[in-house]
Amino acid sequence: MTEENLYSKIAEVLRQSLEAMNPDEFERFVAHLLRELGYRDVSKVGGRGDEGIDIRAKFPLAELVEEEIAIQCKHYRERKITPRHIREFIGALQNARIKKGIFMTTGDFTRDAEDAAKKADLTLVNGDMLVEIILRNIKVLEEWEKTDGANKPAPVTGRIRFRILEEELSVNLWKEVLLRTAEWLIKQGKLNPEDVPISAGNKRYLVNTEPIHPTGRHFISQERLSNGLYIELNYSAERTVAMARKLLEWAGMDAKDLIILE
Repeated sequence: MTEENLYSKIAEVLRQSLEAMNPDEFERFVAHLLRELGYRDVSKVGGRGDEGIDIRAKFPLAELVEEEIAIQCKHYRERKITPRHIREFIGALQNARIKKGIFMTTGDFTRDAEDAAKKADLTLVNGDMLVEIILRNIKVLEEWEKTDGANKPAPVTGRIRFRILEEELSVNLWKEVLLRTAEWLIKQGKLNPEDVPISAGNKRYLVNTEPIHPTGRHFISQERLSNGLYIELNYSAERTVAMARKLLEWAGMDAKDLIILE
């Protein structure tokens, strides 16, 4: 069996597992997923009277800056999300005074729904994208099995220290290693808008002028850099370091110029 066939088989099993969940289980799993991806203060608020918002969370933009995010979860097997669903979610965001929204579904979105979401700057995650995110962060499944869906956040073990050439840096989250590496390159004049997009492989961009991949899909967990470019941060800890080193190589440096300190 080729690696591609094995990937497809695992992806299909994951999709079936997601579809087998009931709506409440799906919401709890999404909340667990967000915690594993680095979101903070994740709370499940779905249920009667949720007014279109199932989960609230905060995403760290910098050491002392967080962005509040609302998530809508739809557990659909056959049905597609339509513009009506998008409009209702936009209304819920406005009522809650939350600017950033993520709409997740086990199914898919109609083209009109995608267009409506793009105009409102919503992030859409369909079933295929959700499976891809899980496969790139396999620890999500391991921790889900351990907690049986209890979704307890992992304890903070301390700051992450790393060095680029002779400059030592310190961050709270692994994804910030990639973010700080990009900002370091900007400071050195090595990462400019005219130089992008930068490929992450597998038909995905690592850095682009807009948070959109070559397939037209939006970045899952993006950050806007100081020079206006967008960087995708949706990677596991190990993959994040690999992407940071890939960024250095793209800039003509050596991957070994980035060292994770004990």
